[in-house]
Amino acid sequence: WPSAVYGWIAGTAADGQELRDEVRQACALGESVRRTRSIDAGHIPQAGPGNHFRGAALATRDDPLRRACANLDDLYDTNALLKIWERELAMPSHAGPPSLIHGDLHPGNLLMHEGRLAAVIDWGLSGAGDPA
Repeated sequence: WPSAVYGWIAGTAADGQELRDEVRQACALGESVRRTRSIDAGHIPQAGPGNHFRGAALATRDDPLRRACANLDDLYDTNALLKIWERELAMPSHAGPPSLIHGDLHPGNLLMHEGRLAAVIDWGLSGAGDPA
């Protein structure tokens, strides 16, 4: 995906910042996600290797997760993890059309200005996938 900077948006990343009015900021972020999901994703590349499978069906991650569990058995209760994983795999897949997803939505990618959400940045892992 080519990228460009269209204009400078004043602010700093949200990680490490104390938020004013957390409920208002959560609502602003929720509205941003809702609007993102409303964009027609038919022309956007599907979730897969290009975005590290962000938004792909869980079944695409089954083998890697099981391999990871085999390597972490001495550190974690991987039997409990696998029970949860298998329960989630059994859930119905998303039945609707794919949604545009950010793929890396965390505080470091939320730009804050004067205590308010100003932008969601770094869309490098975006793609079309399961909105969950």
